[in-house]
Amino acid sequence: MAHARILLLALAALATATVAVASSSSFAVSNPIRPVTERAASTLESTVLAALGRTRHALRFARFAVRYGKSYESAAEVRRRFRIFSESLEEVRSTNRKGLSYRLGINRFSDMSWEEFQATRLGAAQTCSATLAGNHLMRDAAALPETKDWREDGIVSPVKDQSHCGSCWTFR
Repeated sequence: MAHARILLLALAALATATVAVASSSSFAVSNPIRPVTERAASTLESTVLAALGRTRHALRFARFAVRYGKSYESAAEVRRRFRIFSESLEEVRSTNRKGLSYRLGINRFSDMSWEEFQATRLGAAQTCSATLAGNHLMRDAAALPETKDWREDGIVSPVKDQSHCGSCWTFR
């Protein structure tokens, strides 16, 4: 009960601060897009919470859905996506607890099953110039350095999303 009261007070304070910041800007007052997007986010969040109940995990999922502009056809789909999201979140946390040299995070694919991700993001045929026969043959293995970090030469760019193309690794 005390935890709920504290959470309610924190949300009220956040709402008050948000209104204060928004009203301090003339653009925020005259911006017609803000109310539309806020209503859509509120509707999506309400839909998700109605299907899942008002738990901490459901709220986290609702915020994920709003952040990534998700839309779900039914309460059954919301529950299915929530289950997948929860499994993804546990995988992220479990992996990050291992103290590896990298960290995982939640992204727009976190409510997709591996099969869905594989079918929609990894299925493209590799028929670009980088994969044509003979283009990738090693000529002289002895001339290769033992290690090479292409970042040091400024060759590697940040990761790009090439959608379902499947050959985003060829772009620099």
